[in-house]
Amino acid sequence: MLERSTFDVEIQLATLPGEWITVDGRARTWDEASLQSLQLMWVWGEIRAARVRSV
Repeated sequence: MLERSTFDVEIQLATLPGEWITVDGRARTWDEASLQSLQLMWVWGEIRAARVRSV
């Protein structure tokens, strides 16, 4: 997983359980994407879950 060059953040909204939505903006490292997902969850309270996916 850490050998990939870019990572995406996917979120799951409370209103759409089971459906993952890819957030625009590819991160260069897993840490950068993980931080982005935490920031999204902090700002946007409707996010039920977030995950980092390598592309």
